[in-house]
Amino acid sequence: MSTPKPRSAAAALRRALRWMSLAVAAVLFASALVSWLVYGTRGMPSVGVAAAVCVLLIAVTAWSHHMSLMHPDLTMAFVGGDFLIKLVTVLASVIITKKIEGVFEPSILFFTLVAAILAMTIAQTTGLAVSRVSIIDADENPADLPENQAQ
Repeated sequence: MSTPKPRSAAAALRRALRWMSLAVAAVLFASALVSWLVYGTRGMPSVGVAAAVCVLLIAVTAWSHHMSLMHPDLTMAFVGGDFLIKLVTVLASVIITKKIEGVFEPSILFFTLVAAILAMTIAQTTGLAVSRVSIIDADENPADLPENQAQ
């Protein structure tokens, strides 16, 4: 039985982003359906705002992963920045929509964002886990690393 050839990190990240996009689309569709059934057309602006926020969150994720691939030594900085940008985006969207009376349904926005963030997290983790990306470069000999050199 042959084992599948490991993919590159960029291919794994593209796969994870594709899975995230599909998961968010499914959550937004379900949210729109529930919103329409419960609130009628009054809940649709909240789903629209949640969709815009989700697109922004996926774009931030794509950017941070791209930058992490280009600068692997700064991966943790990009992960932290990714988290902070997403946190500010979600909080700002909730605060702004709460200030606009009568247009948005806060419960639809909140539950849609929570479901979308959970779906993105699960899809990203699963997409990366099943991609079989090697964490050790096969071409690199550990004895050649500077920390393993005799002084």
